[in-house]
Amino acid sequence: GNLGSTPTLTWNTAYDLDGQSGRIYRGHKICKIGANRVAIVCRSTNSSTCRWDQDKPGVIIGDITNSNEYTYRNFLQLSSTSLAQSSEFDLNIVYNSTDDLSLITMNSSSNSAVIAIKVASGNSATITKSSSDVQLYHVASTWHSTVHHSGSNTFVYAFRATASTNTITGKITVASSDLAITKSGNTQTITNATTNGICLAVGEKGGLYLFY
Repeated sequence: GNLGSTPTLTWNTAYDLDGQSGRIYRGHKICKIGANRVAIVCRSTNSSTCRWDQDKPGVIIGDITNSNEYTYRNFLQLSSTSLAQSSEFDLNIVYNSTDDLSLITMNSSSNSAVIAIKVASGNSATITKSSSDVQLYHVASTWHSTVHHSGSNTFVYAFRATASTNTITGKITVASSDLAITKSGNTQTITNATTNGICLAVGEKGGLYLFY
């Protein structure tokens, strides 16, 4: 779509997300990962019609051409872990423009995990991911929010531990060379934080803001 100076908001014709007609994915989160490129993380609903196995998380890459036209480029199943419908909306993707890589968080019925990906330039849009899922938390969680802090070149995350009222926060670094993920040892817990949603933001001067 386009936003005019008036401002007037207009939307163009809908495009097929994965280049195929009528395929259904759920829990979509979209992220700009280049000048004219987007990554969409979501859950497949059908092994025979979608691009990857049913109930598994994956990422779809597309390009925005002629300012408002979408072209599908590539896909990758991210994990063999199934996502329940109740956790599909905890998928999240954040882009690090410094190293041209993205961090994806996801949640299953048993734990939370993170994966890093890089997408090659050009129409092939080859996707490389970290060697394995890295456990973010030992039990299920919800209300995931993640930001990239450019000043320290780290990712900062926050979520609610499903079995409690605690909000868990921490930071992650991703090596640009091999996408190795390192979790910081100083995870912070906000206890008894009654949460109906979580949102992290980075201020203009690099300050971090947590809303819960």
